[in-house]
Amino acid sequence: MNKEMKKVLIKTKRLIIRKYFVNDFMDLFEYLSDIEIYRFESGSPINIEIAKILCKERSKDNKFLAVVLKNKVIGHICFSQIEPKKLLTWETGYIFNRKYQKNGFAT
Repeated sequence: MNKEMKKVLIKTKRLIIRKYFVNDFMDLFEYLSDIEIYRFESGSPINIEIAKILCKERSKDNKFLAVVLKNKVIGHICFSQIEPKKLLTWETGYIFNRKYQKNGFAT
């Protein structure tokens, strides 16, 4: 099994959910630089340098997972534990590139 396949967590008919790769930064930049993405999210559009940093950080843990369609990252899923951890409460969220929204990927 190659290194990339080891990072695949879920595979469906259309999508792959996997850990981020450091070289995913252009796809991440494409959707996180879009002001419209932040309409219902906190934060603000990022630049290419921030995208590189985020991909490097995200490749090291499982808090953010890349959603991939035909070798292109089209969004991400976030899964994290909320403080206080003793309550065992978790939060999940997602952001998709606007070009790929309204295709049933998040339903």
